[in-house]
Order: sequence, then structure tokens, then C-alpha cells
Amino acid sequence: MPFLLLSADSPAPMLLYVGWIVMAVVGSIVGEYRGRAGLGMVLGIFLGLLGVIIVAVLERAPDARAPSAADALRGKLGAFLFAFGCFFGAIAVLVPMGVREAAVALVLVATVAAALLASGGVVLSLGYLELARSRGRLDLVAGVAAATAGVASVAPLLLYLAGERSLSSPALRGSLIGWGLALAVFGVAAGVAAFARRDGRGGSWRGVILGVGGLGVLAAPLNLAGAVEGGLAVIGLFVGAMLLAIGSLASAVDFQRSARALRGAAATAA
Repeated sequence: MPFLLLSADSPAPMLLYVGWIVMAVVGSIVGEYRGRAGLGMVLGIFLGLLGVIIVAVLERAPDARAPSAADALRGKLGAFLFAFGCFFGAIAVLVPMGVREAAVALVLVATVAAALLASGGVVLSLGYLELARSRGRLDLVAGVAAATAGVASVAPLLLYLAGERSLSSPALRGSLIGWGLALAVFGVAAGVAAFARRDGRGGSWRGVILGVGGLGVLAAPLNLAGAVEGGLAVIGLFVGAMLLAIGSLASAVDFQRSARALRGAAATAA
């Protein structure tokens, strides 16, 4: 079973279906980068994250589409959407769960955050996969993690709306842990990739901001696993999400620069 193994008495088998959707979308995105979108979707559905990794390391198909400036500009748009999703996610952390008066506010803020993260994560991943064509595997990891974190952010919201309101629910805890881990991997991978480039135009600072943000978000799944105290987890998640928002906004510069370079290369070729 992809994404998350559920026990037989799990109160939310819907999480499994959400996991299938997540891996199908991510596999298709990574497969598109390799010129094998259909294969990526199939492997994502049947093998989960392992299938995504398999299609990511396959040799590119001979007829794979060449990179274009439009791909990089989509990455820029995704960076903005993802940044605002992280911002609203940070606000949602401050809304107490289980308080009736706050339930409407929590659902509203979480819905906006999930919508922005899901759409932004998928679009942002295209930008990182574009960068990975010329810059290395870390951008590929960041792209896969961005798509996974974006689409997986919908799972906790769906479970909450379905009545899973307590963190003692294994389904809700599992979905939050998976989402938090994907978000943390994205922050660290994107941060290391930006820092490694050190292009003299803020790449090092973007790398530090994204990397620290990813480590901060990691406090949430560690708390749900019983390794970090609750108050510290809230602070870590809030600060981490805000740093990821700032870093994602700043990373739009990478995509703008990539679009400019691709336009120049196309003009030279013409």
C-alpha cells in the first residue's frame, strides 16, 4: 500500500485513497520530467514513493520535451502560491484544535492553506524539476518533496472534515506526520540546493532560510511521534512555516533567472 500503511481497524480508510492520489500525481509529475508521465503515474499508484524514486532515476526518454521559459515561470508562480500556503499554514498552527468557537476559523484557514499548498506544490515542483535538468539531483528531490507535501496537505483537512478531530486518531496523526516529513524534506533539500549554488545573488541566504525552515517544521512530526514537547513543536512549526514562506518567495528569483536564460538560449538558437 503506498504512502501509509493502515491497520485493519483504521477509522479512516479514506487516507489510503488520498495516498494513492498523492503518489499518482507526484509520479506523473516526475514522469513528465523524464518523458514518461504515464509510467510515472502507474508506478506511483502501485509502488508509492518507491515507484516515484524509480521513475526519477530512469534515463530520460529520447522524445522528452525540452525545457522552456514557460516551465521556469510556472515554477515562479508555484513558489508564490506555496509561500502563501505556508503562511496560512503558520496561522492555522495558532488556532487551537478542539475549541468549538475556533472550529470555523480553523477550517477556513486550513482550507485556504491546503488549497494554496496543493496547487503551489504541484506547480513549484515543475520549476524544481526544470532546474534539476541542469543543476543536479537536489533540485529533483526538492521537486518531488514539494509536490508530495503540497498534495498531502489535503489529507489532514479531509480527515478533519470527516470527523477525525482528535490527535489521538491514528489516521489524522499519520497524515500529519507524513505531511510534516515531506515539508521538512522539501525545506532541507531546497535549502541545500540553493546554498550549494552560492550564485552571489542571495543563494546562500535563501538556502539557510529554507533549510532552517525545514528543520523547524520537523518539530511537528517529532511531536506527534512523542519525541518533542507540544509547546516546542508549535513554536518550531510556526517559525519553520514562516521561514519556508519567506524562502519560497525568495526562490522565485531562481525561476525568473532560469526563464531569462532559456529565453536567451532560444533566441540564440533561432
